[in-house]
Amino acid sequence: MTRFLKGTDRPLAEAYQLALLDLDGVVYRGKNPVEYAADSIRAAEAAGMTIEYTTNNSSRFQHVVADQLKGFGLDVEPWQVITSSVVAARMVAKALPAGARVQVLGAEHLRDEVTRNGLTIVDGPQDRPQAVIQGWYPGAVGGKAIANILFGDVSPEGKLPLTFYHSIDELPEFTDYSMKGRTYRYMKQDAMYPFGYGLSYNEYELSNVKADREALTEDGITVTAEISNLGEYDSAETVQVYVKICAEDTPNAQLKAPVGAASIGYLILRIVSEASCHALCTKCEAVLTEYTSTPIS
Repeated sequence: MTRFLKGTDRPLAEAYQLALLDLDGVVYRGKNPVEYAADSIRAAEAAGMTIEYTTNNSSRFQHVVADQLKGFGLDVEPWQVITSSVVAARMVAKALPAGARVQVLGAEHLRDEVTRNGLTIVDGPQDRPQAVIQGWYPGAVGGKAIANILFGDVSPEGKLPLTFYHSIDELPEFTDYSMKGRTYRYMKQDAMYPFGYGLSYNEYELSNVKADREALTEDGITVTAEISNLGEYDSAETVQVYVKICAEDTPNAQLKAPVGAASIGYLILRIVSEASCHALCTKCEAVLTEYTSTPIS
């Protein structure tokens, strides 16, 4: 049964035994403490209230957060910090038997918590995990969206707006601010999941991809293609056009925006099952040398 916080004319530290505080915006803002927060917390603890702290950051270890709070003059132990990794690992452990195989997509903190809860971490789908856990930021209705996809109520349609590397070891040093080796535009190695990657329960067929010219003019370039939905779901597919300048020391093929699409750079086409439609991209603002379609399966 849901219970709601009741009003009281007594100080909260006297009326309640526990306060659960969101960190960002309540206790600190970035690296800086919120004014008077530490004084109020110490006063509540002196009155007998237990204080615990929550954060949706899945990568920060509890002891790291506790050390930061100690720097604000608070007496905090790691167990008082509840991160999203701690909660996610406990929820999965509650639903699965001890030793169950779990694929972890996330930071080292998440991996540690999964192991701490008696689960076995595996590296990929080939190991047939019984669950997949990811440290991410799904938003307010992300859980419902994921459930709809897992149970087949809808077909996934999204494309990645960023690149997943195989390892952070592939990235330059953090203090190196050059773009060399960073993002799909400048990396030389294959990505685990590249920018623009996406999956679908449907199978799509892209055909008759044509450009009306190879050299850039003031009129731009017109690209056309036929796309067919060969699956059973009515869903959307994203047509992306990538272009590359034919010169040394230039970026890899980049997503380019059609006229009228501002900086979006792609066309989203909703197609009913077993139907086709025509995609038109006009005046892509670069020299067209290659076309890259997004992997679908």
